[in-house]
Amino acid sequence: MKLVLLFFIACISDVIHAQPVNLRLHDKVSGFPVEYAYVLASPLHGTGRETLISDTLGMVTLYVEIPLVIQVSCVGYRDYTDTLDSGSPRTIALTPDFYQLDQVVVTGQFRPQPVDKSIYKIEVIDAKQIRLKGANTMGDLLKNELGFQYRSEGVLGDFIRIRGLTGEYIKVLIDGIPVAGRVADRIDLGQLTLNNVDHIEVIEGPMSVVYGSSALAGAINIITTDYSGKKLGLNADAYYETIGTYNLNLALSTQTGPHTFSLSGSRNFFEGWGPVDSSRAKTWKPKLQYMAGAGYQFRKGHYKTTINSDYLHEELRDPGPLTLANLYEKALDGYHYTTRWNNRVNMINTFNDDFVLNLQAGYSYYQKKKITYLNDLVNLKKTTAADPQLHDTTTFHMISARGFVSNIPGKKFEYQTGADFNYESATGKRTGGYREISDLSGFMNLVYRPVQTFSIQPGIRLIYNSDYKAPIVYGLSLKYAPSSFLIRGSYARGFRAPSLKQLYLEFIDNNHEIHGNENLKAETADNISLSASYNLTGKRHAMNLEMNLFYNSIHNAIQLAINTARPGWGKYFNIEGMNYITRGMDVRLRYRFSPSITVNTGIITTGRIRVDGSGKFEYSTDFVTSLNYLFEKPALQLALFYKYTDDYLEFAGNFDTDGQLNGVAQQFMEGYHMLDLTVSRNFLREKISLVAGFKNILNVTLVDSFGTINIHGSSSDSAAAGYGRTFFIKLGYRFEKK
Repeated sequence: MKLVLLFFIACISDVIHAQPVNLRLHDKVSGFPVEYAYVLASPLHGTGRETLISDTLGMVTLYVEIPLVIQVSCVGYRDYTDTLDSGSPRTIALTPDFYQLDQVVVTGQFRPQPVDKSIYKIEVIDAKQIRLKGANTMGDLLKNELGFQYRSEGVLGDFIRIRGLTGEYIKVLIDGIPVAGRVADRIDLGQLTLNNVDHIEVIEGPMSVVYGSSALAGAINIITTDYSGKKLGLNADAYYETIGTYNLNLALSTQTGPHTFSLSGSRNFFEGWGPVDSSRAKTWKPKLQYMAGAGYQFRKGHYKTTINSDYLHEELRDPGPLTLANLYEKALDGYHYTTRWNNRVNMINTFNDDFVLNLQAGYSYYQKKKITYLNDLVNLKKTTAADPQLHDTTTFHMISARGFVSNIPGKKFEYQTGADFNYESATGKRTGGYREISDLSGFMNLVYRPVQTFSIQPGIRLIYNSDYKAPIVYGLSLKYAPSSFLIRGSYARGFRAPSLKQLYLEFIDNNHEIHGNENLKAETADNISLSASYNLTGKRHAMNLEMNLFYNSIHNAIQLAINTARPGWGKYFNIEGMNYITRGMDVRLRYRFSPSITVNTGIITTGRIRVDGSGKFEYSTDFVTSLNYLFEKPALQLALFYKYTDDYLEFAGNFDTDGQLNGVAQQFMEGYHMLDLTVSRNFLREKISLVAGFKNILNVTLVDSFGTINIHGSSSDSAAAGYGRTFFIKLGYRFEKK
């Protein structure tokens, strides 16, 4: 009898301390119940764990001592962690993740909306992917992505190609505002740091109807962090890499009523790398960067205003070799100073929940200054070089304004109409003094849905350019989404006016002599894209198969021709008598076994027509795969990233000694493999994060390269692909008070 009484008391005690807790799980976007979700419950101050699976109504009943920590994971949704302090019923909204259904995108949209609703194919690289890759700059982030061909070129920085087209055809935006300051007509992605970035939105394919000139290959929109919704926020992290990288970041934010204020600052240092440790000349140049940012947001009802300002100062050193002319005691060292200052204002208001007004304005300042010093390594003295040709300062100013109105997405008939204005000026020795170019455009996009699963979007842009007569730019996009299938197709007409550098550049130093061409014609382009994807889901399995086809044809394509007899000499010209064409396809497969395994893999083949008039194409095929594995009990995330970059044949028009186009120069670069491994874990209820791993495990440095393209004024039988195997570690702290 006594044993029965003790057993009864123990049961009553368990019931008191382990009262039932009812959870209801539903989809944050659709509101539907989430079934087959795994719920792991652990007492905060006791022992014992319980794992349950939600039923068809999304319901779970837990019998664990309160307070408790719950971890929810389900295929197609972001992992959810929280602490429950009471036994009251709880409703949890899970955010879709696997197919990026919840990712709210703004690039090219009438109004922010989920990515699967967009008529454009948009790739989103979120904060989780940025963290797992240990990426510090846009170059670090994109170099192992499938759709990008990456190249680093010393002083000129990090560049990419999209669908066979180089950076001058890619519109780079920060919060929808164009970024100024292109080196060799391309943005140096190593100067676009990720310390204050929420996610990246990428559209592959021409966006000239939406964004005008320089968007023939696509658009990359960097979306900065929105600090609203937190009374107080603090983010800090430190990064170290054995190659000699030391980074520090800090961000503070506070919200008072409808007002949100934020400040951020960073310091990045890289000591450089060369294949010979004792050599002063470095293949990867030493650099020091300082960044600062400030933001303000006012939000009330349907109205929101955001103001952001970001500043970067970079010092890049190009140590010269010791030479006999200086008795091996002195060297000419180039110091390259870059200043970027980007300012953005955005105002959005919704009237009567039907009419949306969006106004944007931005000012970008870019200055590139080169100072060459004669460094006396015996007496440890540094003096400015006497030759004025070794010094230069070029300054760019860009003013952008954009405004449009639209109705609410999701209706049978939608519209977007607006105008934008862009003004860019440059001054400096390399541009021959003061130069300017501007354009004013009006655009309209319409969406018609005859049935819920089919969308048609025609668009048109009228452009007035200060220097060139622009054609009417137009496009047509189609989207068909029956059940698990999604098919997109588009045709677009593009336009790009020559840049100020292509028109007026006069760059002459010891290694280069590059000339602009004031007689250049504007480029026009035609693009056709087709994509199809299929989603398949089961209880714990999810798979997405996608195929994309593309075709680009550029009329009057602008190219930098070189002179093989005079290394370092070049001039911009239009390709006459033929269109420059790129074409290709990619196939991507994504698979997830909930909650532990995620696999992404893809292959892309890109063909570029030769400029010798033969009509032949040169193809390269890249392969990418990544594997993420979650160890549930230690909550440890393991990630593996692999990319094969195929060998690449570069070709360019060849000028003879009389300055006449004569033949084609070629440069071959060998293919190479890259492999990275990272491990990440959060501590103290997500407040502390730790990411560590190895980059370039296969120890790639220089790859074979040979040919007659030689714009750098020196011959070499190798090209930079990496700076060898390194270990990195990143420690972060996050505090939020809501």
